[in-house]
Amino acid sequence: MSRIDRIRLVPYRLPLRRPWTSATTRFDFRQGWLLALSAGQVTGYGDCVPLPDPDHKAPAACRQWWRNHLPELRGADPAELLADPHWPAEAPAAVACALESALLDLLARLDGVPLRSLLDPSPRREVPVNTMVGMLDDRTADRIRAAERAGFRVAKLKLGQLPPAETLARLKALTPRLTPGTRLRLDANRAWASLREVQALLGGLEGLPVDYIEEPLRTDDPDRLRALQAASPVPIALDETLIELGGESTLDRLLPGAWVILKPMQLGGLRSSPALARAAWRRGLRAVCTSVVESAAGIWNTAQLAACLDDGRGLAAQGLATSSWLVRDIGDPPAIQTGRITLPEVPGSGFVEAPGSTA
Repeated sequence: MSRIDRIRLVPYRLPLRRPWTSATTRFDFRQGWLLALSAGQVTGYGDCVPLPDPDHKAPAACRQWWRNHLPELRGADPAELLADPHWPAEAPAAVACALESALLDLLARLDGVPLRSLLDPSPRREVPVNTMVGMLDDRTADRIRAAERAGFRVAKLKLGQLPPAETLARLKALTPRLTPGTRLRLDANRAWASLREVQALLGGLEGLPVDYIEEPLRTDDPDRLRALQAASPVPIALDETLIELGGESTLDRLLPGAWVILKPMQLGGLRSSPALARAAWRRGLRAVCTSVVESAAGIWNTAQLAACLDDGRGLAAQGLATSSWLVRDIGDPPAIQTGRITLPEVPGSGFVEAPGSTA
C-alpha cells in the first residue's frame, strides 16, 4: 500500500500572448496552483486554475481550502481517497479537479499504466483537437488560415461582442475563405437575450460549415431552449448551463443532435465526464471536453480524459489546443501535429514538470 508522503502546492502566474476575450470575460494571464502528490519516488500532478471572476471569489475559495485541508493528505492512501464519495468535502470545483487528477496520475504512475486506462478500458491514443482562434474580428480569417496550414480542420470562434445580425454577416463573409473541409464551432457564452434575434442568426447559419453554437441565448427557461433548438438548422451546445445545474437531468434540456461541453476544471474532476458523456450518448447527443486555458499539467490530464470519449462515431475534435496562448508554461504541453495529439504509452498523464518554471 502506497501512501502520500510529500505534498507540494506551487502557485503560478502565466501571461497570455494576447487577451482571452469572450462575451462575459476577459483575462491577460492564468493564475493557479500546481499540486504535486508523491509516494516514495513517484509523483502525480494536478492543476487548479479557476476562471477569473470580478470579485476574485473563486481564487480566494481555492486558497482557503488549500490552507485548511492540504496537510490532511499526508499519510493518506490515494486509492482510499478516490473511493470516498464524500471527499473532498466542500472543495471548489477547481480544487477537486486538481486533487482527483493528481491522485489518478499518482496511481497510474505507481501501477505503470497511462492515466486514461484508469478512466476507460479501451481508450484512444490519438486525440483530434480544434484550434481556438479567439473572438470573431477582422483578423479571424488570417488566424484560421494559419491554423489550417498547421493541419487543423476545426476552428472555434468566440462570439458576442457584436449584435446577432452583424455576427451573421461576418460569418457569411468568413466561410467562403475557409479551406474546403474546415469546420467552425461557435461559442456565444450567453451573449444575447433576444430570442427573435438569436433565431434569425441560427436560421442564417443554415448551409454553413458549423458543428454547433454554444449557449447563444441568455435563458434559464428549458422550454425556451428546447424551442430554440427545435427551429435551429445547426446544433446547440450546452456549457455554462451544464456547469451551473450539473447532473444527467440537465441533458434532458437538449434535443438529439445537440452537443455537451465537458470542462473538468469546472465539473470538479476527470471521472465525472465519461459518465456524463455516456448519458449524453444514450440521449443521441455528442460530447467533447475542453480546457479553460490550463497549464500543461491540466492539459495533459484533460487529454487523457479526451481519449475516452469516442462515442462510436469517431472521436470528435476536442478543445485542448490552448497552450499556444501562453507565453510560458510549467512544462511542455502535449505536442499537436496536423491537428492531433498522440498520447505516449507512458505511466500517468505524461506531464513532466519543468524545473524552476513556476512563478
